[in-house]
Amino acid sequence: MDMLQMFGDDFEHDGKRRFKEHNERIRSLVPANNLLELKLGEDGWDPICKFLNAQKPDEPYPRSNTSSDMAKKFDLVTWYCCKLVARKIVIISGVIAATVFL
Repeated sequence: MDMLQMFGDDFEHDGKRRFKEHNERIRSLVPANNLLELKLGEDGWDPICKFLNAQKPDEPYPRSNTSSDMAKKFDLVTWYCCKLVARKIVIISGVIAATVFL
């Protein structure tokens, strides 16, 4: 299922409602004893290990995509995109200059 199928073409207005509908549909299809719902970043290892009947790892629960992590990733993507645009501008400028002056 892609984002358009899941959220429709108006994510801003329908996204939250359609996300909730999707979750309810999953809950209606999957037996409760086979379904684990987590609040990522809040629940930690305990519910996962209980659900899987597994021991809790010695490692801390992984945390990623914090606000600062996302800001760093956004900055990196922005910088990369700016470099691509600048490179294209330089190439196009070179082609124009070569055409005009040669």
